[in-house]
Amino acid sequence: MSTLTRGGWKLFYHPDGKSSSNGYVWVFVCSDSDLVLFVIRPGRSAAVPCETLFDMEIEDASLLEGVPTDRKRITVDKYSAYKRLERLGFVELTHCWAHQRREFRDAGTGYPELDEWAKQWVGHIGRLYHLNNQRVSYEQGTKKFEKYDAKLREKIAEVRALTRQKYDHQGQKAVIESTGEPLGSG
Repeated sequence: MSTLTRGGWKLFYHPDGKSSSNGYVWVFVCSDSDLVLFVIRPGRSAAVPCETLFDMEIEDASLLEGVPTDRKRITVDKYSAYKRLERLGFVELTHCWAHQRREFRDAGTGYPELDEWAKQWVGHIGRLYHLNNQRVSYEQGTKKFEKYDAKLREKIAEVRALTRQKYDHQGQKAVIESTGEPLGSG
């Protein structure tokens, strides 16, 4: 049992004999079923997704030769621990749209001359959320779902094309480079 508190989850068990502990909630969603797994761990290291997704210790994963055949796509914030799994070839990283949106907003605030450009990006991301909300309001496989899925994919392609444009301002370059490829859909 746990309660949500600012800065993490307050855990009602005491790992490693500690008198109290905060933890991180990891959410794993299987894209081809209705399975959602919540994992609470005391840390945010790459060890957690390695154990959960690949059933191995991160140290053992580092010793493997070759890329696993069951490579996963994970949508993440910009925390650097995930890059370790990417370097090992275990995952393909996509970035969370909420974090990308914040970076565009920050660019507009940090560089007033980019305010309008940043607002346009926030609008593009808002449209992705809107289309996805429409899409998931219908059962997968229905015509309505397929209609909005196609619209969402078109918008994602449009956004990706925008990331490939040439930008001259250092603030634009920084935020566009931070998007990576491919961009997340969540």
